[in-house]
Amino acid sequence: MGFFDFLFKKKKKRILPERMNVKTTISTGPDYYTREYVNLLLSRPTMQDFWDRSFDSPRYTDNYQTPEGYKLRELLLLVWWGNTKTGRKSSISIPKYFFSDYNIDAEKLTKEFKNKGLLLDDGERTKPSEEGKQIAGKYHALWEIHSVKNFPVNLDVDFPRWDKQKFELNILISELAYYNEHARFCRNIINYFQNISGYNNHIDISNEVNYYINNLNSDVAKINDLTEKIQILENK
Repeated sequence: MGFFDFLFKKKKKRILPERMNVKTTISTGPDYYTREYVNLLLSRPTMQDFWDRSFDSPRYTDNYQTPEGYKLRELLLLVWWGNTKTGRKSSISIPKYFFSDYNIDAEKLTKEFKNKGLLLDDGERTKPSEEGKQIAGKYHALWEIHSVKNFPVNLDVDFPRWDKQKFELNILISELAYYNEHARFCRNIINYFQNISGYNNHIDISNEVNYYINNLNSDVAKINDLTEKIQILENK
């Protein structure tokens, strides 16, 4: 074979190995998304189920008629001005919630309180007059109602029958009822999964079980804590 014959000789066709058809199987585990499971999920309680009003309840209704002629939400501003012993700086920015939550022109109303002698400017500070102190003291419960967190209070609904200790007790009792019901919900879900044969061999189901066990443990801790707090308040 010559040199050029070597360079330009026809190459043998490369024979590729025969492709093997490999069948793969995916272990999906049992189908637990049944009607029974959906019904269990739909039975999940919410805190609002144990209250007598919804989260979107208004902060006021203006139904309560005061002898001073002011609305409760307006008198809340007078209470705010008198909430410190030495008054507040006259230049202080009045909290935005008076406008956003109570729809009050706080600057204009403050001037009206001053014109009527309910507020006085003392140097760089503004504080209630003696008459203003009496009125602010009469309606100080408005500040307690306004300061409640995680419950939709209403000035006009709650003020006439306001009892701070009783209110706090009722809230704790409602929370206890919720966590007891939520614990029952978690137990039902856990029992549902654990009744599936070999459930712990499937990671997705095991994760669900662990999730609800953690929730249940958290509920039990809160139930114990709330029970103690309720007992303390009831014994006062």
